[in-house]
Amino acid sequence: MQLIKWPWLIGIAIVIGLVTGFMGEDPGMANERVSLKPLVWVLSVAAVIQIINLAYTVYVVKYMKNYAKIEKALKQAENPYFRMIYYMVNGDLEKAAREQEKVKGKQMQLTTKVQIDLESRDIAKAESIVDQIRHPNPGPYFKALIAIYKNDWDDFEAQKALLKQQVLIHALEAEAAFRRGEHDQAEKYGDLAIEGANGLQRYILMKSRERKKGSPMRETYF
Repeated sequence: MQLIKWPWLIGIAIVIGLVTGFMGEDPGMANERVSLKPLVWVLSVAAVIQIINLAYTVYVVKYMKNYAKIEKALKQAENPYFRMIYYMVNGDLEKAAREQEKVKGKQMQLTTKVQIDLESRDIAKAESIVDQIRHPNPGPYFKALIAIYKNDWDDFEAQKALLKQQVLIHALEAEAAFRRGEHDQAEKYGDLAIEGANGLQRYILMKSRERKKGSPMRETYF
């Protein structure tokens, strides 16, 4: 997910670096020695542009509210995690699973695998690995979802109590209400979850609800 793509980044860095690097150079001296100044400027400009890209990624993931811009960024992303999210929330679980296999880091692999398993309603698979997730938010959240699908309301309440993020709590309340057939309550908590979310989390909730609402065989709220 980049504001400036790598080919453009390299081109811009070289042009700005060379122009800036040679500014102030004595033509006579330039013939007698090889100057490292242009190279230093090329590398410096490339580093600054890459920092801008990283800052843009953080902004999209954590703070952006514009649904269309987030979706566009995900479509253009090269990172397999972002591509997996895009395919998953758009219902293409086959492509999402292929991208999930490329995700790096054991905890990220476990988290994304459980996401795919839950989305495909393979509860047994999700349950078999969810205890290996160490992050304080995804673990209890996924366990609470599994409890909802199993109608284990005591475990649902226990897992929900471990969460600190209000958005996740509202999302779970929406799922629980939908499971119980309390559709008005599901809408209430679903709206609260979306209103409190930003960035990638907001996009996932909005896109998932939008897609599920159009399904005649709807099983979940999000």
